Amino acid sequence: MKSEQAARLALIAALRDMQVEHDDPLAPVIRLVDTLRPADAENYLMAAARFTMLCEIIESDEPSRSALRHHLLALFSGRKQVSFFADSGILPNTGFFSELWRRAVQRVFPAITDPTYLKDCVNLVFHRRDDHVWLVGIPDELKRRFWKSLSVSDVQDESTLLDSLAQMLDAGDILAIRIGAMGLEPELVRLYPRIEDRDSPFLALAAEAQQLSAAYRKYLAGGESPVEDERQLQVLIDQCREVITRVRGRAASIGTSLSLTYVLRRMEQSLQRLELIVQMLVLRHQPPPSDVPEAPETVAAQQRSLVDLWVEFLGHAIHGEGQRQGIRSHIGNTMGLLALRVTDNASRAGEHYITTTRAEYFQMWRSAMGAGFIVAFMALLKVWSSKAQLAPLGYTLAYAANYAFGFMFIHV
Repeated sequence: MKSEQAARLALIAALRDMQVEHDDPLAPVIRLVDTLRPADAENYLMAAARFTMLCEIIESDEPSRSALRHHLLALFSGRKQVSFFADSGILPNTGFFSELWRRAVQRVFPAITDPTYLKDCVNLVFHRRDDHVWLVGIPDELKRRFWKSLSVSDVQDESTLLDSLAQMLDAGDILAIRIGAMGLEPELVRLYPRIEDRDSPFLALAAEAQQLSAAYRKYLAGGESPVEDERQLQVLIDQCREVITRVRGRAASIGTSLSLTYVLRRMEQSLQRLELIVQMLVLRHQPPPSDVPEAPETVAAQQRSLVDLWVEFLGHAIHGEGQRQGIRSHIGNTMGLLALRVTDNASRAGEHYITTTRAEYFQMWRSAMGAGFIVAFMALLKVWSSKAQLAPLGYTLAYAANYAFGFMFIHV
């Protein structure tokens, strides 16, 4: 009880500090998150309890709610947000080993942060490498409750919001162009040559995203409501995912690699991020159809969907940034996908050694006997080679030839 009371008092003090004017809203937000952060990142109960306290305070105290909302909006205002929407939580294009080297170097020489970028501000707020652990432990219902409690829609000045929407459009364009370029990677073309033989869905996705963002930009500039919708773009996103699935299927039989696994994972992350951004923009820009009455339930449902998308986006971004400096997470995630492909390939090859009838069993038995005879003969050759008077290079060539020809005979 004493710890809960102390946590509540610390939250109230952090929110009251926000009611005082600050030159930069970053420091008060960092203090608030430091108050929410549990000492043990895996203590999900404490994290959820403190977050519940925060929701209760801002729901019951209008000055605290207004101050927190003002500081969060000020954190977005005037910052460069494109990299936050387009890059946070997504693998860079440096490749597996380059990214591994970058993370190892930054353990010794941390990267310089620039507070003018929103992405760096988020990293300063969640500055501990295990922050994503306790954030994941907070239920999504509680996160949605927090953003609804802020009542961002009550803000009269929408300049900050419109600027963020414009930068989200820029981020969507960047993601679409990157996806189009990754769709022409030599590794993908090698495994799926039809990308070059017909219209590539990756290039069509980039063109469609440009048209959609151009329509929304006209709307932001004071034009009519966008005529374009996201349905065609969603179809192209699904087609891109279908190509990725086919590439993975061919890689399971032809062979996979670290670079291919890395590119496919980055493409999936980029497609998911583009889909989230487009869905948020559509819910924000497109009004309900004219032939459908704007019932309060319909408007509330749209607002809930927008909050859900925002919570999902922040979860992906913060979780990805939290693991961005981890060496073990980078190796584990990439190697896990690679191991999955190798295991799948091995399981396909292992189907030849499964018998269901008596004849198949004896056929496998005869094959095993033949292979055993060859292995025994290889062992004898190795013993004879070891007793020969040869130079070190001679031993190497003799052993290598023995293994090479022996396993070739076994394979045949």
